[in-house]
Amino acid sequence: MAQLLLRADLVGALLGLGVIALGSFFYRLARAGLVHKERVLDISYASVPGMSVADEKLFTVRTDQGIRYSRIVVLAVGPGNQPRILRISGMFPDPVVKRRIASHRHTNILVIGGGLTSARISDLAIRKGAGTVWHMMRGPLRVKPFDVDLVWMGKFRNVEQSRFWQADSDDERLRFLKEARGGGSVAPIFHRILKQHVASGKVRLFENTSLQEANPGVEGLPPMHYIYFTTGIETDFTTLPYLQSMLQSHPIDRHGGFPCLNDDLMWKDDVPLFVAGRLAALKLGHSAPNLGGARLAAERIVWAIEEVMRKASGSDQDGEPWAGGEGSLVDYATGTGNMFHGLLEVS
Repeated sequence: MAQLLLRADLVGALLGLGVIALGSFFYRLARAGLVHKERVLDISYASVPGMSVADEKLFTVRTDQGIRYSRIVVLAVGPGNQPRILRISGMFPDPVVKRRIASHRHTNILVIGGGLTSARISDLAIRKGAGTVWHMMRGPLRVKPFDVDLVWMGKFRNVEQSRFWQADSDDERLRFLKEARGGGSVAPIFHRILKQHVASGKVRLFENTSLQEANPGVEGLPPMHYIYFTTGIETDFTTLPYLQSMLQSHPIDRHGGFPCLNDDLMWKDDVPLFVAGRLAALKLGHSAPNLGGARLAAERIVWAIEEVMRKASGSDQDGEPWAGGEGSLVDYATGTGNMFHGLLEVS
């Protein structure tokens, strides 16, 4: 069976060191041939004939490079929606717009969206020579230094976080997540840039406007030569093609496109498919897609993986922590159980 599992306690420790140390760590892994560039096609969990011992269930991970087997899988895939990539040019502005600008004809560009990407597109279009950018968003222009409100990130963040942790249901936690997010927002530096373009008349900003044949109607709106949609992506883990087998054989509840995991970020208590990143937001809170959430996820998954491996190896049959050997060293380093168990072998 291919051994794909990294020492989770080491990864968790490196998350505490910072991005540079973590990047250096994975660079060394890549050089050692432990990091593979493969596209996952399907994940299933069942007993594998000729591979499982005593009908032990294993994960069968089918990729575009072959098939791998593992006792544990950690899923960290970001928003978790099926990508729908349009066949468009990667050039900005588009060649059609670029030719029009080169011929010194006035060019109108429509940008739809209220997030940071929309502000960047509007600014870049003006700097590339567009005549007028018409910028529409369905809500007000929100200015935030982070993608969530400061009450969730500032000095008194524990107040809001405690409300999240004390929520009685995943529905209530989903509501807190939406409140924290509050829709798309623009960083202060790009807000200043956008205000300068608006003051010069190069950008026409329309807030609280949804595009339904221009509703409300925009008087004097000229024909648009190009439209850029920067409306974000929707989170829905059920659209991931490689999770379809898991959803059929081991279905779980969902709320707002997020899976309802257990407290260890595991698919189910008896299914060691761990989920980190944005898809674990119902358990990690608003910081799930960021570095703060990555650290929280690593800590939880570390503990759970150690427990799963203990049970799989039969080292915990009597309910007592490991005594002696590598297990006691791990317990001592991570503060698991009684730290004096590590002294048993020399007493």
